[in-house]
Amino acid sequence: MMARIETQPGAVSTRGAAAAALLKKAVAANPDWLVVLDRGAATGGGENKAREILGKHPELSKTAAFKAGRVIVVEAPSWYLVGGGIANVTRIVQDLTRAVKR
Repeated sequence: MMARIETQPGAVSTRGAAAAALLKKAVAANPDWLVVLDRGAATGGGENKAREILGKHPELSKTAAFKAGRVIVVEAPSWYLVGGGIANVTRIVQDLTRAVKR
């Protein structure tokens, strides 16, 4: 028998379930590229360890993108904290262009 757990939208368990479902979908797509934003690095929650953490993930580390080294860890403050002004958008496009050309 399956238990049904009621949660309010936005509750921690709801967000966790949504994140797990999204991750499962991303892994199933077996992407050629992964573009990663380390929110903790953007908000002062620690160093940028996204690549290290992804490498330890049992499913993400098996994707074509990870195996081929096509993981772009973006400069978090520009993507997460700064608005969409022309200078910031230009910086984001330049960062992605450099990463893809490597």
